[in-house]
Amino acid sequence: MYITLKEAKAHLNIDDELFKEDDGYILTLIEMAEDALSGEINRSLSDCLDERTGELASSLRHAIKLLVGTAYNFRESITVQNVRSIPFYDQLIAPYRKHAIG
Repeated sequence: MYITLKEAKAHLNIDDELFKEDDGYILTLIEMAEDALSGEINRSLSDCLDERTGELASSLRHAIKLLVGTAYNFRESITVQNVRSIPFYDQLIAPYRKHAIG
């Protein structure tokens, strides 16, 4: 995973020490967000690691947090189609998007 449970909970404004009931659910949201982001940019996230730090670019890390936050807050109404309506999402991922050939 490219963001930690603690980072996701901080983004969600959830007290990491007191609120543990949704930890498993949030972990699955992180996995979902990483898979969705990888599909959006048409490449593996491991291809987007900074050569110096070995970490995922901060804009892509934030895009993951936005997806996690949206899915967490709109558990029943989220669809792949409305992911693009997240403010700044497209701007965060655009530099990393690999266009399909053909």
